Amino acid sequence: MNKEKILRILDFLIPIVSVVVVSIAGIYLYRVNKEHNIADEEYAVIEEVAGVTELPESMEIEETNEDEETVDEYKQTFFNIHVNFDALNKINEDVIGWIYIPSIGLSYPVLQGEDNKYYLSHTMEGTLNSSGSIFMDAESDSDMLGFNTFFYGHAMKNGTMFGSLKEFLKHPETIDKNPYIYYFTKDHAYKYRIIATYITHQGSNTYMIPETKEQFYNYMQKVSKWNRYENGLAPFELDEDYGNVDWDTLTMEDLEKIDELLSFSNVYALGNGENVEVDRIITLSTCSGNGTGDRKIVQAYLFDEYKIRVE
Repeated sequence: MNKEKILRILDFLIPIVSVVVVSIAGIYLYRVNKEHNIADEEYAVIEEVAGVTELPESMEIEETNEDEETVDEYKQTFFNIHVNFDALNKINEDVIGWIYIPSIGLSYPVLQGEDNKYYLSHTMEGTLNSSGSIFMDAESDSDMLGFNTFFYGHAMKNGTMFGSLKEFLKHPETIDKNPYIYYFTKDHAYKYRIIATYITHQGSNTYMIPETKEQFYNYMQKVSKWNRYENGLAPFELDEDYGNVDWDTLTMEDLEKIDELLSFSNVYALGNGENVEVDRIITLSTCSGNGTGDRKIVQAYLFDEYKIRVE
């Protein structure tokens, strides 16, 4: 076959192949967009079913720190929000909470499955969909009593699910204006304050779950290094006698030596000069959207907590 004949064949085939490739890509994008639209519509209906509206008159509220609290004061803190978990659990018993971040317009049910795979590709109603769900780590304590509770969700390009978390990393002033994350369960309402944002990678030490106060202190020291939010958790400072401690290699023997100095205090310094008490945190984790193993992280400490009872 001579060169001229080969060129004629290529001239004939290249446009056809190009049309086929473009068509396949177009069909794929259409299906993906359709899938995402279906998920958005489903969650919009779910929000209506959940009745994320005004508090019922029969609600009783008790602040966990035993200070007297009224319904009116609760409304000022939690935006008059009440979630009908009975209605949600009729659809899916895996629903354990509702997360609400007003500064970025994020409002979704939270599920917890037997593993961390199913809800990556299934909606709350069990529909196979690449949008997935917002879900709590299968090994996290759903009662929110653990030192570090993890929540996962996809970073959708249209900003849905955890896609809007990127605003906290790109525009930290968003946090300054309203640093709070709200989480509701059937019998509790939690208010968290953001103190750290950064990018890590899948399987990093970020995903460690501390089991003791000492481990939590060590973990928070690492977070202070990773943090990129200027007004968030500040780097730890130790007495000059101890110099710079390498916390990544710190042993329990080392900890015992400096226990008197540190006392594993739950008071942490922020970049804006504040000192805050931190006993528990939540970690929101989402993919970077660039096809790598990078993960965007937002971490917040428990700022306030209330017990709820609806007759």
